[in-house]
Amino acid sequence: MREFALFLLSCLFLMACTAGPAQREAAAPDTPAVPTGSVTSPAPTRTPAATPAPVAAPTSPSTAIAEAGSTPIIHHFRASVRKAATGDVTVFEDNGSWPPVKGQADPGDTIAFEWETTGAIQATLGIHLSQQVPVGTSGTFTYETKPDQCGCVVFSLTTTRGEGETDIATIHIQFPCPTSLFFSPGWRSDCCGQCADFGCPEPAFTSDAAEQHFERGTMIWIKERETIYVLFEDVPPGSERAAKLFADEWDPSQPDHAPSLAPPDGLYQPVRGFGLVWRQNPEVRERLGWAVDQETAFTTTAQRVPGYGRHSSIYILALDGNVWHLQSIGFGCGWSKITVD
Repeated sequence: MREFALFLLSCLFLMACTAGPAQREAAAPDTPAVPTGSVTSPAPTRTPAATPAPVAAPTSPSTAIAEAGSTPIIHHFRASVRKAATGDVTVFEDNGSWPPVKGQADPGDTIAFEWETTGAIQATLGIHLSQQVPVGTSGTFTYETKPDQCGCVVFSLTTTRGEGETDIATIHIQFPCPTSLFFSPGWRSDCCGQCADFGCPEPAFTSDAAEQHFERGTMIWIKERETIYVLFEDVPPGSERAAKLFADEWDPSQPDHAPSLAPPDGLYQPVRGFGLVWRQNPEVRERLGWAVDQETAFTTTAQRVPGYGRHSSIYILALDGNVWHLQSIGFGCGWSKITVD
């Protein structure tokens, strides 16, 4: 009986010694698993991925699953614009940079798109942020422009493999607008498909106006819009804190200035509408300082370019003959001054 018990213990010991290596060997794949890719930024990748070295051992199930989840890559996305008038062809290609590539075309031109991708299971070509056309993961597409095509149109190629696994390439094509800017006849919309009316300017208008210069900025009044624009110089003009807009709420029944505020020699207190905004808004008063001249009345030309949501631009003929450009930036407003030849 004791010999039989010793025999059983010996068998169990041998089974335990052989089971451990077998389990470890089964757990290790024949080839290393390929990590699943993921998109961490909307910026597209245009450099083709390096070709992996061949693996001698057969592909294991774990490797196949990892490859199936790899991120799609757009290797190139090109637009060839053929001019209807001359037959000349100009090629524009997305290179993953920001801002996106911008090309130009005219009504009647033909635009041929070409792209190549890897790792995608489906692709769509977006036209003007509204029309989505299913296309092959690599292929071509011809877009015939309309006779009344205008503004700026966004063409975007989106490739997908699964949820969260995408790559996007974008090309903006700019067309002439029926209404140009009053100071730039050859201007083309730079709004690129995100604006109402294709981002083309509204008709220009003339208006009584006034302009006054301060120690650290400028005030502009446009009667037609009943608006006072304040341009600050204590921050970069292109920042979102560089300009503010105020309704013109002054009327002749109100005081035109504050007698208790005495400016230093050679400087001035603003009056009427400018003075009301300046006195009622400490931030405006502190950032602008005192006026360095008296306000000057003149007749201006102004023109608005609509934007998506709350964003828009307005161009205003300045007192010196150049042009003020005010535009929405982030949650504020910035400005620049355009020199007119």
